[in-house]
Amino acid sequence: MIFIPFGCLIFSVIIHELAHGYMALRLGDSTARDRGRLSFNPIKHLDPMGSVLIPGLLMISGAPFLLGWAKPVPVDTSNFKSPVKDMMFVALAGPMSNLFIGFTSLLVYSVFMNNGFFEQNIQFYRLSTNVVAYFFQLNIYLAVFNLLPIPPLDGSRILAFFLSREYQAKLYRLEQYGFLIIFLLATFDMLSPIVTILSYPLIGLARYLF
Repeated sequence: MIFIPFGCLIFSVIIHELAHGYMALRLGDSTARDRGRLSFNPIKHLDPMGSVLIPGLLMISGAPFLLGWAKPVPVDTSNFKSPVKDMMFVALAGPMSNLFIGFTSLLVYSVFMNNGFFEQNIQFYRLSTNVVAYFFQLNIYLAVFNLLPIPPLDGSRILAFFLSREYQAKLYRLEQYGFLIIFLLATFDMLSPIVTILSYPLIGLARYLF
């Protein structure tokens, strides 16, 4: 069953990166498209640390859900009319894509369930319920994780828009330590609890809606 969590993770982080690339294209930067990164081919997106090492550490530590990322799509901010503002929208597109596919998966599942799709196969119903629940929560966790203001996560790009140039520079200087911070948080089993707690409101919203 290890393939289901990893499959859900890889699909979700690829959609995340595609959202970045398409938003950048919409705002005037075609770098991702020109380099062939607007593709569903997993080989073009897998990142050794984000797609293998961090998820592996979380699995070894017994975390209930995997977290990770794909290789970031290339973005050339010089092609933007307003680099900091447009980069904020590019960054925001990734987490929003995870929220979208997470809530959409629940919507589709509820439609099938309410129309009696699972009545003839209880085993398929149980498997589908578990997979959809995992897929939803995974995408909520990915959205929240990427919104953390740790460079180079998306949250840092969003935060930069609201900072003065002086503090933007200080934030960007932290980027060289960003992956080390994430690695240490995952190693000492702190990353999963932080993301889980911050995800409670969105999970609660889903329970209210569905």
